[in-house]
Amino acid sequence: MASDSLLDEIRLMARADHAYRLPRTDNPYAAGDPRAAAWTEGWQAEDDRVHRLDEEIVKLPRFRVLIEIVSGSEVLVALDREELANYRVSNLNGVDARSVTYESDEARARFPDRDNVLIRVTNEDDGGMFD
Repeated sequence: MASDSLLDEIRLMARADHAYRLPRTDNPYAAGDPRAAAWTEGWQAEDDRVHRLDEEIVKLPRFRVLIEIVSGSEVLVALDREELANYRVSNLNGVDARSVTYESDEARARFPDRDNVLIRVTNEDDGGMFD
């Protein structure tokens, strides 16, 4: 029988696995094993968190937002909402209560000499996006 602390570690590992885009079917434990159930719980918890972020992003038009293409912490260029329509985005990640980042092939192509180019959207209103 697996200890509670081991199962908690497996849940955390599964959240990281989800963040690295491993599908639910990549559960490394055999069906019926308590570790398999813990992995699935962790994976599902991360999946639920990401979908909550997606649902909040739909509300962005009602917020004042700052949209930037960044490389690490360096701002490469600011975009307005209309310009953002020229960029396809994927892989939403929360940065903090006010900001999210997206990956974008078009943003990377615009700055091919830079590493880790992302589009960052920051809520400029008083409250955070995810409060």
